[in-house]
Amino acid sequence: MKFFDLISKDNISINSTEKRIVEYILENYSSFSKMKITDMANSLYISSNTIIRLCKKLGYSGFSELKYDIISSNNLHEGINLNSDHISIHNSIIQTLSLNSSEAIHEAAELIHNSNRIVFFSLGLSQYSALSFCKRIQYFNKMCLVPKDRDENILFANNLGKGDLAFMISASGETDIIKKIIGIVKTKKVKIISITGLSQNFLSQLSDLALYAYLKEYHIKNHDLTSRLGFNIILDLIFEKFTKLQK
Repeated sequence: MKFFDLISKDNISINSTEKRIVEYILENYSSFSKMKITDMANSLYISSNTIIRLCKKLGYSGFSELKYDIISSNNLHEGINLNSDHISIHNSIIQTLSLNSSEAIHEAAELIHNSNRIVFFSLGLSQYSALSFCKRIQYFNKMCLVPKDRDENILFANNLGKGDLAFMISASGETDIIKKIIGIVKTKKVKIISITGLSQNFLSQLSDLALYAYLKEYHIKNHDLTSRLGFNIILDLIFEKFTKLQK
């Protein structure tokens, strides 16, 4: 899946408009064969040239080559039969799996295996994914901690030491508290794993290992209700690799 490899490369930096284009493609991935560049441009209230510039930034000659790549990828999954109620969940799973290589998942499991203590830095809904993973890791006598609020996150960041591993989870990777925490963590010279939504963000750029989840954003009255299913998928994959290392 060339498209997923390209959008998750560390050297690809996309702006907010380009992120909207990528998210639109992911949301309409299964029906992209019927998509016209003018349809996309009109839906996103942007020019066709903006879409073409993103295609070229990703390494395609233009929209046609991008479309061909996505159609080819869809043909590999055309045997999967889903009703409309399941499409959103299916997209979260497929896109998240496609964004992260097996090597990256294995590296994350090894970093956890070789660390003395894992500290998860996460807030809001993202914290639930960290808590579930941490509880399972503790059964292997691994010290795994999830600070519960902003003050505790800052306290634990300041107390990181040799042999520790910082695991940071954030949908945007751009909140003020995340920027403050990673600023502290970087001074401690410990390894950093991050999981963020799809974009080259502040957190992913400063991490030793950056993983990405497909998150379809959903807000009500300024409250973030975006599903963290993508985070859970990645953490489950890491846990499976981690258990194999214990044997």
